[in-house]
Amino acid sequence: MRHTLVVVLVLALTAPLAHADPEQDKWRAAFAGSVMLTAVGTTMLLWGHNRIDTAEHALCTGDYMDDCGHAPPSTAAEVEDFNDKGKNGETFARVGLGVMVAGLVLTGVTGYKGFGPQKQHEQTVSVAPAVSPTGAGAALTLRW
Repeated sequence: MRHTLVVVLVLALTAPLAHADPEQDKWRAAFAGSVMLTAVGTTMLLWGHNRIDTAEHALCTGDYMDDCGHAPPSTAAEVEDFNDKGKNGETFARVGLGVMVAGLVLTGVTGYKGFGPQKQHEQTVSVAPAVSPTGAGAALTLRW
């Protein structure tokens, strides 16, 4: 199910757009990039928490303190190795949280700029006549 959702999301973000506003196209491309940045941050956060959980299970600490299912490591080197893995996972999770929050902020801004309310550019032609006692004329204004 998750794979299908990811495929649909990527296809929707990369589909050709049916309008001719290059400024909006740039914001939509930035939106696609910020969604991917958010996905990368979320993945880093989840992977870091998984590393922490794995280290806690191996050390029989945290949620596994009461029911570990195996003997805790017997040497100081093994304990140090699992502690290092947990610390690396914690660092990875913190960086992932920062990347995810930055991605969410960028997603909000670029989503609003790319898909939000649009400025309406009126295409008008105005002709204003000018008449005086000595002559006549017209002023033409084109707006597109």
